[in-house]
Amino acid sequence: MNVIKGVNRRIIEIQETDSCCFEKAVLYVRPDCDVPPSRLEAEARIYARRIMNSGELTEHKKQDNFIRVLTISVTVLVIAAVLISAALLIVGT
Repeated sequence: MNVIKGVNRRIIEIQETDSCCFEKAVLYVRPDCDVPPSRLEAEARIYARRIMNSGELTEHKKQDNFIRVLTISVTVLVIAAVLISAALLIVGT
């Protein structure tokens, strides 16, 4: 069993993760970091959002992806219909 004594660490706890799975994130600040506390908090929020967004799609992103796929599908169908109509007009004349 290892016992660690005298370890002082700065910790940032983010309680609003905007995740359906995680209620909070805990970040340990590097001992050599000399960033002011206000900027450190902002950096922590940016980092936490990046982590959360890299691994899961939010409902908003899922909806955006669905709309994109639907728009592309409809566009392809319209183009196909126009090409088929044009081909039929050319063959019919």
